[in-house]
Amino acid sequence: MIKTSIIKEYLKDPKKNYITFNIKYTNKELEYLDNFNITKAKSFDHYGNIDDFDDKKLDEFLTNIGNNQNINIISNIIHKLLDKITKGYQTKQCWMTIRATLPSNEYDIPRWHKDGNFFNDPDRNASKFITILKGPGTIFIKKSKKLNDIYYKYFIKKRNEYNKNKDDYDEKIENKYRKLYINKFKDFKQNQLKTRDGLIFFTGIHKDKLINGLLHSEPKKDTPRLFISILPGTESEINELEEINFYYNNNY
Repeated sequence: MIKTSIIKEYLKDPKKNYITFNIKYTNKELEYLDNFNITKAKSFDHYGNIDDFDDKKLDEFLTNIGNNQNINIISNIIHKLLDKITKGYQTKQCWMTIRATLPSNEYDIPRWHKDGNFFNDPDRNASKFITILKGPGTIFIKKSKKLNDIYYKYFIKKRNEYNKNKDDYDEKIENKYRKLYINKFKDFKQNQLKTRDGLIFFTGIHKDKLINGLLHSEPKKDTPRLFISILPGTESEINELEEINFYYNNNY
């Protein structure tokens, strides 16, 4: 499925671009994923030790997003992914999120961005795993200094515009920079993660480490999509992240 030794080796050097995994599924698993229904947009999150995973809530989520039956197959897939990734990171602590989304034109214009560091330690080289069990894969551009310099230049301009408006989100500013990035990144090769393959990449937008973050975007969403992200960390890091996300989700 996924070799934990490859993950351990990759994590030694945050200057590396990314690693992808061709995840093998059985014919039965593939058939089930092909037939898995998504009729509701909804998210599921787990914070903490994977041994404390709430299977009941996961089963309810998988059932309710499409009136699915016999969801033990996909539940087992998720548990296998959790086990492999956390073993590669040598921790049992993580934040896992599953997002079920419906077709929309929200990302017809890509949202090119780099994920934040997630954790408060500025010297921490955070990274995460993603996979798409159903629907189109995430698009991304291989890291380079040239790409980084272009992105950071307009990242600062965009942030300054937001600060000037004193708004966390402004649709006009967002659309302006989405269109601008299309032009600025047109000469760089864009890659797309194959459905059901895995991707691990470093995150972070610190000025001196910006090149560590992989530039990526959601794809055009022309079919239902089931996205999984696993962010491993220490117990204190994951607990703090849960508190921050809870506060943000309930106050913004």
